[in-house]
Amino acid sequence: MLNHTLKVLEYRFILDRLIYHSRSVPGKRRAGGLLPYDNIESINAALDLVSEMIEIFEFDGGPPGLEFDDLGEKLERARSSGDIFEPKELLEFASFFGVVRECQKIRSQYRKLKALLAGLVYPANLHEEINNTVDLSGEIKDSASPELKRLRKELVAVKAKLNERFERYLKSDTSSYLSDSLYTIRDGRYVLPVRDTDKGRVKGIIHDRSSSGATFFIEPSETVELNNRHRELETAEREEINRILRHLAEMLYFNLEAIKEDVVILAHLDFVAACARLSREVAGARPEFSDDGEHSIVNGRHPVLLLKIEEGKRNEVVPLDLRLTQEENIMVITGPNTGGKTVALKTTGILSLMAASALFVSADPKSRFVLFDNIFADIGDEQSLESSLSTYSSHLNHIKTALEKSNENSLVLLDELGAGTDPEEGAAMGQAVIEYLAAKRCFAVITTHQGKLKVLAGNVRGVANGSMEFDRQHLRPTFVFRAGVPGSSYAVEIGRKLGLPTRITDRAWELLDQKERDLTLLIGELNQKSVQLSEELKKAVANRLSYESLSKIYQDKIEAWQVAEKEMRKKQLKESEEAIKKIRDELNRLLDTAKVKKKEPEIVRAIRRD
Repeated sequence: MLNHTLKVLEYRFILDRLIYHSRSVPGKRRAGGLLPYDNIESINAALDLVSEMIEIFEFDGGPPGLEFDDLGEKLERARSSGDIFEPKELLEFASFFGVVRECQKIRSQYRKLKALLAGLVYPANLHEEINNTVDLSGEIKDSASPELKRLRKELVAVKAKLNERFERYLKSDTSSYLSDSLYTIRDGRYVLPVRDTDKGRVKGIIHDRSSSGATFFIEPSETVELNNRHRELETAEREEINRILRHLAEMLYFNLEAIKEDVVILAHLDFVAACARLSREVAGARPEFSDDGEHSIVNGRHPVLLLKIEEGKRNEVVPLDLRLTQEENIMVITGPNTGGKTVALKTTGILSLMAASALFVSADPKSRFVLFDNIFADIGDEQSLESSLSTYSSHLNHIKTALEKSNENSLVLLDELGAGTDPEEGAAMGQAVIEYLAAKRCFAVITTHQGKLKVLAGNVRGVANGSMEFDRQHLRPTFVFRAGVPGSSYAVEIGRKLGLPTRITDRAWELLDQKERDLTLLIGELNQKSVQLSEELKKAVANRLSYESLSKIYQDKIEAWQVAEKEMRKKQLKESEEAIKKIRDELNRLLDTAKVKKKEPEIVRAIRRD
């Protein structure tokens, strides 16, 4: 895919959104490097993963946290230089191993994701050892080794003795020689801040002097032995910590290849999660690919527009319905300025790129896509000052590339074909380009203001007309695309509505060729009827939805009544059965009483017969 095409279709914006939705450093890197696939099998395999990930978001709240650095790369660098890791760096590895463990628990119903994660290796022993060594604040635990525990216990005792000794200095006569009521530490040794004038009164070793020279930092002779032991213990503690860290580093190096593979797999998972988040953000549908050469976009909305406006206003983006087939593979779109022609062109291009990149598209699931070998685009004003190219020359350069490299499985997107030069020559050049593309049988969507290009639909095989609807009554575009109907610029009509002198607008109308006037009137009538039909269709759809809604309400009421009636009958039957049982029980009681009295009247015999 040409970089120019990716640029003008704003593919980078989509990648930046994927990067935003990725959580890990390698996941962001993968998102930023996404390019369209060249085969449908790979696309469907990638889409299967995204589909399952969307289910995880909907039913399981999303995947485990995937925030991690490229630890494989970090390990490689450390091993090459022989470095060890700081405790807080070890926590990164521990966190990563925790993610590996949690990802292995993803439910088996997500078969594709489960297969992706099958290669994960969880180093349980290493994870446990790091957790047993480093606490959550990034400090080495006392329990990291028996020797470290012993050293720290003694170190605490020695510090307590030093603190006690120096507190006594502060409360003794020695305090009168001090420049401050606090003792301090210099080079790891406890010292007293003695005034310059009194430094001879405190016996000990001078370790430092203040910048002003007014204070000397002296270690009293009586504390030298304790300070020595304090330093010895601190040195031994550092050595033991380094030994522990070295041991953990060796364990990490031993697991290097497995960790690198885990990073690759989880970066892939993170990327899939980013694709799922993007799909949910644009209400995306899984793209389906056609096998008959039909490229149809149904209710397609430009994803960049959706993402740039407020979430509550996204329904205001007018959807696009555009269909290309083997029989009508070139769509020529005409219509007024700012009517949405370029947006329709870009929507076709970016949705085609997203589908080819295995991204869910902001369109109806009924859409069907062709996987193009290449997409060529010439969109916008790309005048080049550096190469001294005019706007027209710049357009021709991109068109030349498309003409040379396109084939029957390419999509060519040309914006304002024939513009930027003499109208007659521009129209002639535009017609020649369309005829050439039609002869190559490639797919194309072309926008233009050139009236002469509208008639090609009936004269050149494969070319169809389309236009952007225009509300003539209110002089505003509706941004709705209509296939099969050519458009008009409505220049004279807009001039009249805006109050230009009648003399000018009438003269402009007279200067038009009679056929052009007839065509403009016909297009205007067709467009207005299209707008009216569109409004009537909206009302019909609204009425149908209202009818369906009422129908459902009544159907629900009928079903509820039927259920209630059934329940009532069951209740009545149960009550009747209970009443009969009660009567029988009472009669049996009376019979038993009659037996006792050895009386058996006729009525009793009759009851017994019953």
